[in-house]
Parts: sequence; C-alpha cells; structure tokens
Amino acid sequence: MNSERADDPSGGFGFDEKAETSKSSCDVDGLLEQMLGPGATFRPQQREAIESVLRVGARVLLVERTGWGKSAVYWIATRCWRDQGHGPTLII
Repeated sequence: MNSERADDPSGGFGFDEKAETSKSSCDVDGLLEQMLGPGATFRPQQREAIESVLRVGARVLLVERTGWGKSAVYWIATRCWRDQGHGPTLII
C-alpha cells in the first residue's frame, strides 16, 4: 500500500516530479545495449526510473523484486551523469 504525504513531492511513489530535468540528453538505449548486447530492451518502468534519477535534485526510491534490474537503472543513470561531466556517484 502506498501512503501519500502532503510534504512528499513524489506523491508517495519515490519520484520527484517537480525536480528539473537534466539539460543534456543521454542515449539510455545505447548504454543498455552496451551492457546487455544488441537488441536489449528495458523492462516496464526501467526507463522512467532512469529518467527520474536524472532529474536535477530528484530523490528517487526504487523498490522492485530481486532480478528486476535496479542495478542497471542506477548504472545507466550514473554513466549519463558522468558523460555530462558530473562527479562520482555513490550507490548503496
């Protein structure tokens, strides 16, 4: 169950819709194919999760089952940030 709080800009879903989107584009499909090979496709909502992580100042909480591809979401988002000249990223 998802409880929405008045002070939570994500509406309770872990995605901060008000955060500014990164100005530079990133070829997330190309990065996915680099990782997993030609023809690789995102699972449902992986692309949306990456786009949410790439919003400037966004706070994202991604909760999915084991094997869903959470690491790929953060690896691709980190690579996009690094390619845009941002500093290191710590993923816990």
